[in-house]
Amino acid sequence: SLIPSSFPSSTPSLIPSSFPSLAPSGLFCDSIYPPEYTLPATVRGGDSCFRIQVEPGGELLMDRADPGCSNFNAGSPFDGVPRSTYVRTDPGGEVVYVGSWDWSINLKQDISLSEATFDINIASASKTFTATLTVPECIVESENTLSNEESGKSVSTGDVLRDRVVTVCDDIFPSEYTVPARAGSTDYCLRIQVESGGEIFLDASDPGCSRFNAEGTFDGVPRSTYVRT
Repeated sequence: SLIPSSFPSSTPSLIPSSFPSLAPSGLFCDSIYPPEYTLPATVRGGDSCFRIQVEPGGELLMDRADPGCSNFNAGSPFDGVPRSTYVRTDPGGEVVYVGSWDWSINLKQDISLSEATFDINIASASKTFTATLTVPECIVESENTLSNEESGKSVSTGDVLRDRVVTVCDDIFPSEYTVPARAGSTDYCLRIQVESGGEIFLDASDPGCSRFNAEGTFDGVPRSTYVRT
């Protein structure tokens, strides 16, 4: 089956919501889910690829050899080195890391975004940094502790079950997305137009949409025509 990734051709988009309900746009997140993001950012004039893990035991890692995360986004393994260790998330969405670099990172929601962004605001000479990790939605992980009888599942008493409620969209805007997908073991780049007169295009020469993401050039051919939602 086709497995889409997270690179829409335009903004904004909708992603699955969760229980409990989401906060309005522009607010800070007390927590986010999933807790790990791999994103590009500029620090002291140089572009690097960062992995931010917002959870106990998590780290903040940096790969200077992959500016813009272009290699990672094209399917290469992340090769960053740890710079800091997660300490806590304070009320109001401020995440604290300590290590060779100390960080204070604000978690923020912006529903106009299609994917997360990481912006480094201040990089002091003492290697103390402030930054903002902005996500399209503050998706919250809901945890319920259930016994075997309560859950109806083969779990030990005290096991944590995670509930995710997925919102099905009757309509989306924008109506066109260019995303990587896999059929079997083969990677493709698809353009999906969810509108009257729309089509699905396939570009077999750009696996993972790496050329499109780097240059904006899409050379797909039409495979199907939109009928209805």
